[in-house]
Parts: sequence; C-alpha cells; structure tokens
Amino acid sequence: MRTFIWFELKKRVRQAKTWGLIILLLMVSLLVIKNYKIKLEEINSNKGNYSIGDIFITEAKISKYNADDLHSKEHYIKTKYVYELLKKVGKQVKEAEKRNDRKEYNRAVTFGYLLLSKEAAQKEGSLRELSFRNSIEPIWNIVSEDVEYDSVNTEYANSYANRKMYFETLLSAKYYYALYQHNLKDSNEYQIDSLSFCYHYLNKIMPILLAVLVLIIMFDSVNEEHSKGSLKLVLTQPFSRIKYMISKIIVGFLHTVFVIVIPIIPIVSIMGLGDSFNNYNYPVLYLRHSFNSLFSIHNHLEYDIKHFGYNKYFGFSSASFYSKGEEGGVSNQITIMPLYQFLLLSFLILIFIILFYVVLNTLISCIFKSKIISFAVSGLITIVGMVLSNPFISSDNYNLSPFSMNNPVRILSGTYNVTALTAIAVLSICSVILFVVNVIYFRKKNL
Repeated sequence: MRTFIWFELKKRVRQAKTWGLIILLLMVSLLVIKNYKIKLEEINSNKGNYSIGDIFITEAKISKYNADDLHSKEHYIKTKYVYELLKKVGKQVKEAEKRNDRKEYNRAVTFGYLLLSKEAAQKEGSLRELSFRNSIEPIWNIVSEDVEYDSVNTEYANSYANRKMYFETLLSAKYYYALYQHNLKDSNEYQIDSLSFCYHYLNKIMPILLAVLVLIIMFDSVNEEHSKGSLKLVLTQPFSRIKYMISKIIVGFLHTVFVIVIPIIPIVSIMGLGDSFNNYNYPVLYLRHSFNSLFSIHNHLEYDIKHFGYNKYFGFSSASFYSKGEEGGVSNQITIMPLYQFLLLSFLILIFIILFYVVLNTLISCIFKSKIISFAVSGLITIVGMVLSNPFISSDNYNLSPFSMNNPVRILSGTYNVTALTAIAVLSICSVILFVVNVIYFRKKNL
C-alpha cells in the first residue's frame, strides 16, 4: 500500500496540471501582495493628523465637562484626576508617534485603553470592576508608570461608557499590550509581511480557490485508470478495493497539500529575509473556546459593511460589531492569540476541509467512468453546495454546511457562524459518510 501511494503521488506531482495550479496560486498571491501594497501606500499617504492620542484627549475634554457638573468636591477631584490623566496619556501617545518610539507608543495606548475600560467597568457595577481588576492588574502595573490602580476612580463620572464600550476598549488594551510586549508596530487590514501573508493566503485566496483546486486534482483520480483498464490490473494484485480507495484518498490529500504549500515557500522565504520573521507573535483575534464549544457567536461582518460601510479591525484581524445593528463594540468571546499559534490551528482546520473535498471528488470519480462527466458533476455539486450554503455564513443561523466552511481564519476568529470544534465535527462526519458510501459502491461496482 505504501509503495502504491508513493508511486501514485510521484506520478501525479509530475503532471502538468500540478505545476499549472502551483503557478496559478503563485500569480494570484503576487497579485494580492501587489494590491495590498498599493492599498497600504494609499492609506499612509491619506493618513490624517488625527490619532489615537487625539481620541484620548477628546474623550478627556468631553468627560471633564461632565465632571464639572459634580456637586461633591471630593467626587469632583477624583473624577477630574482621571480625565487629566487620560489627557496626559493622549499627549504621550502623540509625542511617541512624533519620535517614532514604538515601545512608548504601545505602552501609552495600552494604558489609555485601560483607563477607558476601567471607566466602563465601574459603570457596570462592582462585580464587573472586580473581574476587570483581576484580569488586567498585572498589565496595569507594567504600563501605568506607577499610577496606582485604586487612585483611578470614575465611579461618579457622568460618562457615556457602557458594556459594549467595555469589551471593545479592553480588547484594544490587550491588543496593544501584545504589541508592547514584543515591540511590534501597529498595522491595518493590508499589512503584508512574511507571516501575515500566510494569514491572508488562508483568509482571502484559499476560500475562493480550494474547492476548484481539489476538483482539478481529483476529478480523474479513479476513472482514468478505469477507462484505461489499468484498474483491473491493480486489483489483481493482493490489494483490496478498500485499500485502493484509502490509497487514492491519501494520495489526493497529499497532492492537494503539495499544491497549496509550494507557492507559499518562496514568498514567505523572500519576505522573511527582509523582516526576519519577527512578526510571529503578532496579536490576532481568536474566538474564545472555539475548540471546546459547539456554539459560535453570530457573524455580522457582511451586515456591518452593508449598513455602516466598514468593518472593525484590530491590526489585520476583523471583528463584527456587537450587538447586531449597533455601530461599535465587540463580543466578549473574542480574545487575542499570537499569529504563529493561530496559523497552526488554521492549517489544522484546513486539513479537514481538504479531506472533505478529496473524499467527495473521489466518490464522483469512482461513479462516473467519463472524466468529462465526472468533472461536470463534481463542479456542479460544489457550486450548488456553496451557493446554497453561503447565506449560513452571514445569517443569524448557525453554519452547519461543509460547503460553507472554506475559511479557517474566519472560523477561528468567530466571523463564520461556526466554531472550530463544530466545523471539524461536520467536515469529519461528512467525510466519513462519503467514504463509507464510496467503499460500499466500489465493492459492488462491476469493473
């Protein structure tokens, strides 16, 4: 069996279509990189003078007016101190930005968001404030420049802070603290370097092309040997039909992985020479408990674009506004994860996605002797499945279709209406069912 797999894999890797697909992926990747660099230049050239530091200063001014309305002198002094501190932090952010002091910039921004988070936490009540304190006090002690946690009290402020603001500012604080820890530069959705390219590759390119790649690779995997008569010869050896089918699936899986991975290697290697792969710890958004929960938060990315004209980004990771129909805020189920861990988990999910399409196309190739009919039927099933399943991604229902689970990045970041656990379960169950049907049919098939 191992000999057959190795021989078959070498034969298929040498095919012209293999290298044609690799060249196609390479060209698409280079076009995406070029487009992202153009977008990045446009953003940098059109970047105004209004920064995060200005946001803190503006917030401090607005809130100070509310503090002036306090009748208790003690409450006024405590509240005014907080907003003077926020104003000071805003100035520190702007000064660090002018000096291009990345470390100080990330520290000050982190502390500014912690101040806003504490304000919102205190508005939510003592339990929320206690939870906030327990989760961020170590961070506070590092970035606050000796400002004691208990010295900051916004309990009496008449601010507009709320629960939605709390989760967004807390996530922002964690994001910038991760940048501070690893001395990384803040980015945007068009950030392209050695490892962020892998993120975009799995998020933008693979979801569109993966099903097509597997279709082209697998549509003739069985029927070619059947039509040439070589299938009978293979099965006259001490080689059962079930082992033959398993071998074909393994070869198809390895062949697909080869086609997907090869274009990444030169791009990542060349970019890595320039950036030394130093962004491997870059913070990206991750759906908390994605691997041990069956129920995801709802995705509103498409809704947000339609109704508000933009999506919320933390670096190059996007998040839905929460709750639906309200601009601003993120779910408390979203947290931060280092990029390298996120990519490893993304490739894990990609394995199950590839396996599903390989088993599906192997079954169809087994049923139809004609390669043309096999290609047409596989293509039709894939297209219809994806079209009918696409609404599950952006609706208020949970996504349970294997045809709408092509994006491991959005699955992990909580913007696909499905958790990683559910996606793996659905893809695995569907693959097993298709494999069993394939084995039963192939055993009875008259060769």
